[in-house]
Amino acid sequence: MKVHRIKVDSRLVPDAVQQLNAVLRQKDPAASVKLLGEQQLELQYDVRKLTFGEIRSLLEKSGYRLAGNLFQRLAYSKWSFTEENERDNLLASPAPCCSNPEEILRKSKTH
Repeated sequence: MKVHRIKVDSRLVPDAVQQLNAVLRQKDPAASVKLLGEQQLELQYDVRKLTFGEIRSLLEKSGYRLAGNLFQRLAYSKWSFTEENERDNLLASPAPCCSNPEEILRKSKTH
């Protein structure tokens, strides 16, 4: 489970947070958004089903932009990049232990 705290640039309305929760739970039943303050949210989600980038898009479609100085924007970018890599690694098929395992197996049987 990923957990992030974010700030948005405008005041959050509890109804909008509930709607966002409903939308997120359609993709990830374990996902949740908690209102921590007028402009702060806590996000919880499974990276196999959702990414920070997808949640960010949903927030922007709802009329909320992420607030932040340079360091926060860098953190948001890092989260998005890292989660895309994590998701790709989790969903990738396992690679063989060597470049051509069947050839190695055949050679070991003949010796």
